[in-house]
Amino acid sequence: FLTKFVSRFLSGGVSAYNCKVYYINKSHHLELKWGTGTPIRVIDPMWGIEVHVQARGAYTAVVKDGKKFFLKMVGANIAADEKEVVKNFRTAFIQHITDQLADYLISQGNEVLVVCNKKKGLADDMLSILNGILDEYGMELVNFYIESIEVPEDDECMNRIRELRIQRQEK
Repeated sequence: FLTKFVSRFLSGGVSAYNCKVYYINKSHHLELKWGTGTPIRVIDPMWGIEVHVQARGAYTAVVKDGKKFFLKMVGANIAADEKEVVKNFRTAFIQHITDQLADYLISQGNEVLVVCNKKKGLADDMLSILNGILDEYGMELVNFYIESIEVPEDDECMNRIRELRIQRQEK
């Protein structure tokens, strides 16, 4: 009776010995999707024309340091579910992915459409780059996949490349 009476007047009815329990899921989160919202503009090294490239894929992430994750990610939030984590890293991921993708397409010295089919090498390079972002939050990128890198078929750049290919074959 005295405890209830004192807690009502001193702390508004809330016990002075209040605590919260948080559970951090450390299992792999499969198929977290990513994609470029707008096409990336790249100069095709073979044809010298601007090409618009889009990419999408998925990644697998895991919490490796629960304390760091809790302090950086959860903080004052009641819950940091999968959607919140994806939303938090989306902009940083897309920025690094688009920069790396553009550099990769240009550095290969081949036609962009040919390089678009070599996704494994780029995905492996991206794993270490994106892990730097997640490490600050106590997370680790386990896998990074590129489902597709493509130039939209209805894009005028694609039509120009087709014309240039036809001209080259006619010679």
